[in-house]
Order: sequence, then structure tokens, then C-alpha cells
Amino acid sequence: MDDFMDYAYKVIIAGDGGVGKTTLLRRIATQNYDPQSLTIGLNHEEWLISEKSDVIHLICWDLGGQEQFQMIHHTYSTGTHGYIFAYDCTRPSTLWNIPLWIENLKQGQPKIEEIPKILIGTKYDLGSQIETTVIAEFIDEHHFLSHYLTSAKTGLNIKDLLDNFGRIIHKNYQGKWID
Repeated sequence: MDDFMDYAYKVIIAGDGGVGKTTLLRRIATQNYDPQSLTIGLNHEEWLISEKSDVIHLICWDLGGQEQFQMIHHTYSTGTHGYIFAYDCTRPSTLWNIPLWIENLKQGQPKIEEIPKILIGTKYDLGSQIETTVIAEFIDEHHFLSHYLTSAKTGLNIKDLLDNFGRIIHKNYQGKWID
């Protein structure tokens, strides 16, 4: 019988208000489409992955995107093992604001460049207003490990992105017990 080890990793999902972070998290929790209103402050859900004899717990923290909450976000970035930065495929300005999110979170996590981070486009079921070449340049410029186009409504790529990102984080921290 295998001895299973449990590992817990803190993941922050950040991006402008209204990009669909909370709806994505509700999809994670319930496997259903449950449109949410704006997050007031902070919310979280857990995603489980089995990897060989390890059980990986991704504790996904959703930071409210409204401006009034942004001044305290950096306090939550301490101890983060991975970042998911979200933009709305139908609102290009939300992509251009991602560097502001990175800078804000850097105040609590000065070595943010050393922590795995991915970029996700949400609401892809509504189409995209952003050219793929623009996204590719953005990914390269800001050193994202990968990019996923997602839809909380249809479930597009949500399981894959979490499973793959969880394995990347686990590999990055493997052998270190995370409290």
C-alpha cells in the first residue's frame, strides 16, 4: 500500500474586477456555472490533484478586483506558491492592467519573478477582442509559464489549467513540506 503525502499550495488568482475570477472559482467548487457578483475582499476554493503517491491541494485565493481592495492585496501574497493572472477576453484593458497587479503583489512577495505564474483569458465563450500575437508578446514580455483561454460557463480548459499548474507548482516545491 502506498503512503500518500499531502501537500498544500497557496495560489492567488488576481485580475481586474468583473473578469470572472469568482465565477471560475465557483466552477471549481461546484462543477457548475454559477455567475457571481463582484467579490467583496477575498474568497477561496480548493482543488485536489493526485500525482503518483502525492495529494496536491491547491488553495486558490480570489482577490477582489475593485480598486478599494487593491491597497491590501500585497498582504495576502506572502507565502504564495503560484499566481494565476486573469483577464477578460472581451475587455482588452484588463490584460493591460496585469502588470499593475504584478507590481502591487510584489510589495508582499518581492521575489514574485521566481514563483510560477500563468495567464488566463476568461469568458472565451463570448469570443476574444485580443489578437493571439499580442497575447504571445505579452506572455513573453512578462514571463508567464503558460496561457489558457477559459470559460466558466462551458468549463473550457479549467480542469486542465489547474491540474497542469498544480503539477508545475508541486514539482517546483517537491521535497519541501508546506504547512
